[in-house]
Amino acid sequence: MIYFITFLFLLFGLFRTGLAGHVDSYDVRRMIIPRDKVLGDRFVKIERGIKDTLSHFVYNQPAEYYRFAFRSNTQGIKARLELTTCYITGEEKFNVSDATRQLLIQTAINSYYVPTRLMNFCTAANQAVDELHVFNYKMKIITFTDANFIITQWHGSPDPRILKDSNGCVARVSDEHMINMCTKAQCTSEGILSGRGEDTGLRYQHSGYPPLSLHLKNGRFLVVARSDDRYFKPPGGCSIRMKGQCKNYPHQQVKVLLNIRTTRVDVDKQGWLDVKWKVKWSEYGMTREDHQTSGRRDPIGVLLSNAWIRMWMNGRKMVDWKGPCGRNEQGRIPYFKIGIYDPTGNVTPINLMVSNVQQKSIKISEMKSKKDIKIMQSLQLFTDLSSLTSEENINRMSEKRLKFYKTTKQSCNLQKNQ
Repeated sequence: MIYFITFLFLLFGLFRTGLAGHVDSYDVRRMIIPRDKVLGDRFVKIERGIKDTLSHFVYNQPAEYYRFAFRSNTQGIKARLELTTCYITGEEKFNVSDATRQLLIQTAINSYYVPTRLMNFCTAANQAVDELHVFNYKMKIITFTDANFIITQWHGSPDPRILKDSNGCVARVSDEHMINMCTKAQCTSEGILSGRGEDTGLRYQHSGYPPLSLHLKNGRFLVVARSDDRYFKPPGGCSIRMKGQCKNYPHQQVKVLLNIRTTRVDVDKQGWLDVKWKVKWSEYGMTREDHQTSGRRDPIGVLLSNAWIRMWMNGRKMVDWKGPCGRNEQGRIPYFKIGIYDPTGNVTPINLMVSNVQQKSIKISEMKSKKDIKIMQSLQLFTDLSSLTSEENINRMSEKRLKFYKTTKQSCNLQKNQ
């Protein structure tokens, strides 16, 4: 029965394509997006793991709604059909560094992997971290399943220039040095190889888990908040099963803010769910950690303030929580994505509609509620700002580390270089 419904849904979607037209998907990490390909002046479509499947997406511009029909064919393969707010258009590319543009050119010419930091420049990730960010949209889940999907999330924008070697040394290199390594050596999706193809032990940081997400899991809505104050973030880490501060990951925290059956959440007569979020993200800084045995001083992260997360469904407040939520990404905030992400690689179909997406940011000086202003001001945790390390200092440390690595093939004993 569920497959028949999916088939009808797809036929209807194909019929509506006459109104909407074909919608291209883009790798927003590596491509400048044509302005006329941005949907509703807000989104770019991204997908992974659904090629040659029955998955389908329709954008109805006159009615301003988005229709997702998701069907993955391969068990165990993570897949997505989403809309992202983090991208760079031709109008914005002049904000991107010359070195990053050069990396894009190298990718196009040579067709090999080079890490770019386009996501670091997108407007959505570069909003003020001390403001209140409001998101409002309507959602209609046409096919409920017992599988696990993320249907709304805020994601990080890691800087690939922040590297870690096999000795645990962390450093941020310049765009120019990244070009050097990727052209004279070999950059892969996992790390950096030497010119002879040998593993140098250098690894990029990863985007990891989303700091805030809405899940549809086993017939329940879950809202999950995460915090990661580390300067370098490797793959993996704290899972939902690990509550609070994770034993094996002391710089990460995870909290389930909502766990409720979907049948207990009221929808309107047409089946729509009006979802509203108000988010004040955590703020982070950096200091340096002394290593007595090696003599090196690594940059590490510090949580400076709590977040404040509120969420309503059809006017009913479901979440009102204060605690750590966000990522330490040099002042950038998590950016908004919506659609279907399958983190487990199941093959259960799901159909979803989204409409009336709105987003705005509110400064504390513009807030009218004295109570809200007081709460915003009370979120600060860290007051000893004198112990923090500036980005400029980290850059100087990184340049020394890179030079030392190139001359001695070691990068952690920095005493003689400082």
